[in-house]
Amino acid sequence: MPLRPRRCALAGLVVAEIAVSGLAHAHGDYDWIRRGGYKGVDGSGCCGQDDCEPIPATRVERTPEGYRLRDFGMTIPFRQATPSEDGKFWLCRDQKSMRCFFAPPPGT
Repeated sequence: MPLRPRRCALAGLVVAEIAVSGLAHAHGDYDWIRRGGYKGVDGSGCCGQDDCEPIPATRVERTPEGYRLRDFGMTIPFRQATPSEDGKFWLCRDQKSMRCFFAPPPGT
């Protein structure tokens, strides 16, 4: 009988590990922005989960002026775009304005 409590404890540890690793992975998409210490055009930090969101490539138009973000009614000049480490578009902003914009590196 003493083996059964050990199995239950082991099963509990496995479940806890899966839950923790799932949480860590859930925050992984934007984590490179937080870790990278990127700064916006105004010098403020780009931040992470609550400030940055991925923008589908289908919602971004490349114009002569820069990247037009259809859903946000704004155009980001090319000089203000930072190459994205994950090859996706990301917009980091606060209530007032854009902090950072990440775009896939040219040629990707």
